[in-house]
Order: sequence, then structure tokens, then C-alpha cells
Amino acid sequence: MRSGRTGALLYLDLDNFKQVNDVHGHQRGDEVFKTFAAILARQTRVNDVVARLGGDEFGLWLDEVGQNDAVTKAVELLEASAVLEDFSGDPDDLLGLSVGIAAFDPESGETLEQLITRADQAMYQAKKTGKASCAVAPPAGAMER
Repeated sequence: MRSGRTGALLYLDLDNFKQVNDVHGHQRGDEVFKTFAAILARQTRVNDVVARLGGDEFGLWLDEVGQNDAVTKAVELLEASAVLEDFSGDPDDLLGLSVGIAAFDPESGETLEQLITRADQAMYQAKKTGKASCAVAPPAGAMER
């Protein structure tokens, strides 16, 4: 996140990843990460920032992007990530992607930690609605009103 600039944070979580390691082993899990990294490399711009947040969670900062464009990017990532189903550890719980989206307004006074929390909460909302989907966080400060 660059101070004074708009953008959006996508919080990305690989659905049912633990089953891949449990059923197929860690080497197969590493193949998932390599495949997902290639998807992210193809789907991001040079000024976007990708980071592994831990385990099977990643952050994607989309610089100077509004909420509508962030949703479009999330849908593109969901479509591209459909190939991950081939790595699934259980045919009833497919490997996929859940995405939480939080748009950043530099005028809001929101901190990085608050932005991450909003994006994370939106990602959990996407998981609640059946996984392999995206959800948008309310604007900064909306929950305190």
C-alpha cells in the first residue's frame, strides 16, 4: 500500500489445501503453490504486489484500482484458479480459491492493519457462502457507524 494512493487489497485463501497435503503429500502441496504462483504472475500487473501471508493465505495489492476493478480481478483469479481442482485431495471438497476484497481510500485514515482485517473478514464471508467465490468488505469506518 502506498500512502496517499487508492487501491484494493485482495485477501486470497486456498480452499481445502490441507487435504492436498494430507492425501497426496507435501510435494503435491508444493506443486499447488507453484501453479498458483504462475497464475498470480499471469494475472497481475508489474505494479501490483503479491505476498504470502502464511500457510495458504496470500495478499494481493492492486495499486490505483477501485472496487469495481478489484472485483473484476478477483473474478479473473477465480476463473484462472479453476485448474487447481485437479490437485484436490477429496472430490467432494475441491481445491479452490476464496477472495476477500477491501478497497482503500487514502482519505479514510484507515491503517494497514485495519485494511488487512477488512479484507480478511470479507474472505471469510466468501468461504461462508460456499467457497470458490469473492466477497467485498464494507468501506472503512462503515462498521463503526
